[in-house]
Amino acid sequence: MELAEPFIFETKETRHFLGARISTNFIKNETAIVWQKLMPQLKSIQHRLSNKLYAIDQYPSDFNIATFKPEITYTKMACVEITGAIEQNELQVLSVPNSLFAVFTYTGTAANAGKAFHFIFTEWENNSNYCIDFSRPIICEMEANYNPTNEKETELIWIPIKTKNNAHSNK
Repeated sequence: MELAEPFIFETKETRHFLGARISTNFIKNETAIVWQKLMPQLKSIQHRLSNKLYAIDQYPSDFNIATFKPEITYTKMACVEITGAIEQNELQVLSVPNSLFAVFTYTGTAANAGKAFHFIFTEWENNSNYCIDFSRPIICEMEANYNPTNEKETELIWIPIKTKNNAHSNK
């Protein structure tokens, strides 16, 4: 597993994602279900911005890593980015307003990504000038041919952040 230092990026426009959505928890780990719902419909999705795929997690806004419990319920989506908030087929739209993000480059398998997130939620946040803003979704950006079992696979992890002097930390 490799995790590069992030770059800080502020999106200038609302981003729109279209995909399959479920409510789940870390015990169930139903990641495969949302991808099985999305993938057969990929070719019919109109107005895609690219061939990239996105895994999006929305945790409760009061999420706290210090009191983490695996049964916590959160929303998981498998998505593509589209040009506008246009619902298609049985898929749902998620619009993410312009925001500040710490963007990490992660290299490794999907099974090992939990280690990267633990590092981000603890060590990186504690030693940075930012706190994670759990009121906004975490976005993982992958290439169209992404292979979750390939240890050389790379993805971008977009962590929503606020400066510590403008917000209270979620610790």
